[in-house]
Amino acid sequence: IGLPILLIVIGSIFWVSSKVDAAQEWVSHTHEVQTSISRVLSTLQDAETGQRGYLLTNDINYLEPFTNATGQLQNELDTLQQLTIDNSKQQTRLKQIQPLIEKKLDELRDTIALMNTQGLESALNLVKTDTGKNTMDFLRSTLREMGDEESRLLKVRNNDLERDKLTALYSEIIGLSLLLLVGVFVVFRARVLLILQAKTESKLNHMANHDILTGLATRRLGTEQLSLACAIARRNNCKAAIFFIDLD
Repeated sequence: IGLPILLIVIGSIFWVSSKVDAAQEWVSHTHEVQTSISRVLSTLQDAETGQRGYLLTNDINYLEPFTNATGQLQNELDTLQQLTIDNSKQQTRLKQIQPLIEKKLDELRDTIALMNTQGLESALNLVKTDTGKNTMDFLRSTLREMGDEESRLLKVRNNDLERDKLTALYSEIIGLSLLLLVGVFVVFRARVLLILQAKTESKLNHMANHDILTGLATRRLGTEQLSLACAIARRNNCKAAIFFIDLD
């Protein structure tokens, strides 16, 4: 009885623990997706900030954050796409924004090229068309929707994690209680068996050394007792006597 219960308890605890680990992995995964979404938006903003800084100051040093951002952006998008491969909604949004991101970067590059070739006024005229602003607003809105979706998933997955942790706790308490009950039963049963075994051995020993009809000692036991009495007599320097009765 104890062995199947032990196996069931261990199996249940292992199963619940695996669910807790899986839920924890999903929570961590959701945090990674949120971080990746924030990085994509931040990188876009860095590129736009570098472009604006260059247009306002004509300082080539402002192009460094722009260049770094444009080089890093594709890696961030690839990471986000890989992280959301299990979510069709997020994949659809990514497909929508990827060409727009490229369009936005092209617009930034065009303004920088106009600044270099035709001067600030031409670059500002392109900026004033609001094409880049509208694209950026849509990108921010879509990325915000992706972040909201992950926040919703995070809430659900945190609830699942807490539920699984509570289930694991209850399973461990119930399992340990069952094991304790089985242990008490085993100890009690072993004690009963030991007492029964001792009584049986005592009964068999008595039957082996005593006559069944009279209950008197058998010849073998009598011989042992005689030897013991003689030994005591020699040790104490006294005599021993035997009273023999023949029972017919």
